[in-house]
Amino acid sequence: MLPVLSDKEYVTETVPMFVRGHQTKTFDISSLFNHHSQTATQRKMVVECTSNPAWYAVQALPTLNNPSDDDAISWGTAWYANSLATYIANSNPRIKQIFDTWHAEGTDSKTLWSKLQKDEDVKNILLDESPWVAEANSQQEQQQCVATLFDVNNMTYQLAHSINKLKQLQQYDGGWAWFPGMKSGLYTTMYIVKLMSRYNKLTGNTDATTSTMIHNGMAFINKNIKKEYDECIKDKVKPWLGDTQIEYLYLCALNGNDISQNAHDAYDYYIKSAEKSSSNLTILGKAVVSYVMKSAHKDKIADTMIESMRQYAVRTEDGGAFYNSSADHYSWWGNPLATQSAVIEAFSKVAHDSTFVDELQIALLKRKQAQSWGNTVSTANAVYALLCKGNNMLANNGKCRLTLEGNSINETIQPEKQEAGTGYYRTEITDEKTRDNATSIKFEKEDAGIAWGAVYGGNLENIGKFANSGNAITVTKTYLLNGKPVSEWHVGDRITTHLTIHVDRDMDYVQINDERPACAEPGIVISGYRWSNGIGYYQCFKDASTRIFMDRLRKGTYTIDYDCTIDRTGSYQSGLTTLQSAYAPEFAAHSTSTVISVK
Repeated sequence: MLPVLSDKEYVTETVPMFVRGHQTKTFDISSLFNHHSQTATQRKMVVECTSNPAWYAVQALPTLNNPSDDDAISWGTAWYANSLATYIANSNPRIKQIFDTWHAEGTDSKTLWSKLQKDEDVKNILLDESPWVAEANSQQEQQQCVATLFDVNNMTYQLAHSINKLKQLQQYDGGWAWFPGMKSGLYTTMYIVKLMSRYNKLTGNTDATTSTMIHNGMAFINKNIKKEYDECIKDKVKPWLGDTQIEYLYLCALNGNDISQNAHDAYDYYIKSAEKSSSNLTILGKAVVSYVMKSAHKDKIADTMIESMRQYAVRTEDGGAFYNSSADHYSWWGNPLATQSAVIEAFSKVAHDSTFVDELQIALLKRKQAQSWGNTVSTANAVYALLCKGNNMLANNGKCRLTLEGNSINETIQPEKQEAGTGYYRTEITDEKTRDNATSIKFEKEDAGIAWGAVYGGNLENIGKFANSGNAITVTKTYLLNGKPVSEWHVGDRITTHLTIHVDRDMDYVQINDERPACAEPGIVISGYRWSNGIGYYQCFKDASTRIFMDRLRKGTYTIDYDCTIDRTGSYQSGLTTLQSAYAPEFAAHSTSTVISVK
């Protein structure tokens, strides 16, 4: 049996769009339909936009709401999520109305679908063929909790339940044990005190219950920091200013320098150490310490750190202000999301620079566009960073206008129905004249905030006629023999398929479909996890293609190699290599196909 494949293929190409508040941009879409090839058939055009992406932060809150374990960190995060939900719901009548709409729509509403499950028809590889079905179901379950989270009765109950659990888990010494029956832990206590203190700062809350819990928690933290300091002095070892000590200084600043009487010598020492070592800190460290110095009335040092962070920032029109770092991404203090969140707080609370905060928040939201925020700790910090200067981002109406432009058409796309909150809108252009003649699209944001979207163009075309296509990501394919480009093909040659991938931002759930020429058989056909050239991926082999899946792809350029053996003579198409983010399908690319002649 020899399968015969068509020499034509259906491919979806994309043009992502991004605009700022009160801005109009025109995007060239002439590259769609393989540059409007005359032989491209079965054309389909889809236009989508999200006019108020800040609401994705709100949709992330339910991931914090339901503790999977009976531990203090989970219950502290659940309290934080419910407290924020209550605060947000009561902050603006329009916001409350949106929550009521979500609740009325119920859990089957596409508004609450996982991003992995949305836009299946514009993805070149369907989700059910990827290893991420479980993640998609998990995300959907989490997001469908939004409607329940913002129910007033539920919020009241969950808030009371979580605060009672935290009371039970806080021990006589003021600290929190990770799990019941364990001793109080410094990290656990610091984390819960930080959540409560940040919420109180954000909302101006002076609740007696949480205030008492914070004060007792700070007493435990002071005692432990003092104990470590005294032990160093006793052993004649210079006390080390590490992440824990910097976090301690931050908590003191957050709580009006709530320092135990006998811990002042330790506090003073670490303040002076932070002052002296400011030039050696990471960006995250500078953000935290700038807040500390401002609280300690050392304004000059705080301003110096703010200026340093400003100079290190990378700024782009579409990406806002962010930080490129080669720090260890598996360390919390090298985590890009943690860094971005801390810098936003510093420029909001220390520098009071709302213009730069806007740029930083744009970058944080853009990270949400192509990535999952991950664990509950990261999500809690990111939500705080987006709301720490007020709730204006959520109060925007999200007004956008899209106009397709061409030689003979100029049609405005009027949204028939936008999702409540996010303002997500999607439409298929079914009129052939409008679809086939459109060469550009005008994207207008009529109010504050940011908006993003994409135009998708799908078509059936001869494989050999496709040109390279890509936007934020690109992929090229070459064939190597003994490390050099193949000049002549012969039966029996062991050829290396060499894929070069470039991404201009961090992305999650990236997938590749690499078609093989019919004369090439892979050397290894067992699917499994691989590590090659600094990148980890899952690789599986189909009859006519090789599929590769990457949970996370950091910004940069990567190569993936695998070997094939040439087993027959003749003339063949090399096939396309398609690259796309399943989480953000607007980011897609494909290679060209070339003719291979085997002697």
